[in-house]
Amino acid sequence: TEHVVYRCEQLSAFDAAAAARGDSAAVHVSGAAVRKYEVVRTTLLPGLLKTLLHNVGRAKPLRLFELNDVVLRDAAAETGARNVRRACALYAGAQSCGFEYVHGLADRLMEVLDVLLVDAKRRRVAAAHAAAA
Repeated sequence: TEHVVYRCEQLSAFDAAAAARGDSAAVHVSGAAVRKYEVVRTTLLPGLLKTLLHNVGRAKPLRLFELNDVVLRDAAAETGARNVRRACALYAGAQSCGFEYVHGLADRLMEVLDVLLVDAKRRRVAAAHAAAA
């Protein structure tokens, strides 16, 4: 059995400004027990950035990742929102930006999940058609 925990957060300054304009992506929980935690996460990145902020003094490099559900607005859903599983990674190095580490992680995730790039799909289909001909 999977137990899903929805992490509620305070409305960020960005979401508050967007809400004032009427175009906020934030999903509000009606009847929340504590008013300041009435918004569920729509992205994982702020959580990783907060973790990085609290670990600035640690030895570099820092490699952080999170796999979790976020809640997105969806007018077609019965509740007006839907859950989506997301992955987020962050690399903070002393010398390099670490793009190669995050790129490698993304490649590995795509491989494990058996997701093909569009060009790879085209080559595979073309090879299959050539072999059948």
